[in-house]
Amino acid sequence: AYNFNGNLLDSSGNGRNATANGTITYGVGRKGVAGTAIQFGSGNIMTPTLPVSSIWSISFWLKTNSTSLVQVMFELSSNFNNKYSFIVDLSDSSSILGKIMAGISSSSSKNLKNTNNALNDGLWKHIVIIFDRTQTVQNEIKIYINNSLSATSTYFGDNSEMSGNFISDKIYIGGRGATNAYPYLGLIDDFELFNYPLSQTEITNLYNK
Repeated sequence: AYNFNGNLLDSSGNGRNATANGTITYGVGRKGVAGTAIQFGSGNIMTPTLPVSSIWSISFWLKTNSTSLVQVMFELSSNFNNKYSFIVDLSDSSSILGKIMAGISSSSSKNLKNTNNALNDGLWKHIVIIFDRTQTVQNEIKIYINNSLSATSTYFGDNSEMSGNFISDKIYIGGRGATNAYPYLGLIDDFELFNYPLSQTEITNLYNK
């Protein structure tokens, strides 16, 4: 868990502190306090290598008004296309400008879904994305926006069912890999990871936290 209160420490107490690639700038957080969120654009951060799991739930807050294309908000591994990994993009193409695209990859196929509504209106939004490789193809990815399960559309790719574990690798937050390719242009606050599927009650508690 990273609350980004002026540092990259793991606020869960598990000692999994993040490290920076490039310049990290702290901005005004979701509760209006300066220095309590990261303003991404000129650098990104990476977590320590994650343990093996077939399920990851990610909770975070975002704020952006960017209309730039192909912004990697976070990604497990530095190359989604040939890893057993996941990715979350904003504005992955002009057809989904301002929308979140979430994807699971294997070495040969993908399952990609995007929200139906754009999120780049400059307001803070709470996002929960559950990646669960134990589920059937339609239920492998769930996206919650402000405590409600969002309607999602199938994006390009073959949208295959994928089982097994995700790769044990780092998560890069704010851009792809150590080179910060495809940077996300906006703020992120209170980024938390769980190796199980969050329940609606847990999502509600995170939203009200």
